[in-house]
Amino acid sequence: MQTPKAIIFDCDGTLVDSEVVCQQGLILKFAPLGVRLERNDFDDRYRGWKLAAIVEDVCSRFGVKVDETFERDYRALVDDLARTNGLQPMPGVTEMLRQISIQTCVASSAPVHKIETFLHLAGIRQFFDDRIFSSYEIQKWKPDPGLFLHCADCLGVRPEQCVVVEDSDVGVRAAMAAGMRAFWYRPGGSKSVRNEQVKSFTDMKSLPGLLGL
Repeated sequence: MQTPKAIIFDCDGTLVDSEVVCQQGLILKFAPLGVRLERNDFDDRYRGWKLAAIVEDVCSRFGVKVDETFERDYRALVDDLARTNGLQPMPGVTEMLRQISIQTCVASSAPVHKIETFLHLAGIRQFFDDRIFSSYEIQKWKPDPGLFLHCADCLGVRPEQCVVVEDSDVGVRAAMAAGMRAFWYRPGGSKSVRNEQVKSFTDMKSLPGLLGL
């Protein structure tokens, strides 16, 4: 594989071990409406989705409605949970980032404030300077390739010179649609993806070697 000139990282579940607090926030917010969400709902169905799409789907499945304050209150709850529980980087992420010498950035479906906060709480904000990109800035969400193409443009590299590191199916599909090589981070050790355009891996410390860096 040709050595990439830039790496685009997802945030939640890829760089930061934050999926649990995000899921817990939705579980707590929907519980008063009589909705009981399970952990596997998120892993099997919603991983990588934009929040509005998750809320719409849950409401449709369970026949409930939420008011206009739902997203705002959910964001505040998740922020409190993250600060209270303390966030950690995913295993091996800090060591991996210290080894990377090419351009890196973060591209997430979350608002910029959330990305910034979670990276800071996990102790890895300093690795990305101003290279943090949100779907909310351009109103395009994965699996649409728009966010990744926006990253490449801002970094001054061609799409084919980028690799994307993701933990979700929608993120991987967005990378492929953008013409970028996808590396699917699967820390649970689930079986590899059978697609020559996608490389699955389980250990973040192995990423520099996989990229030939």
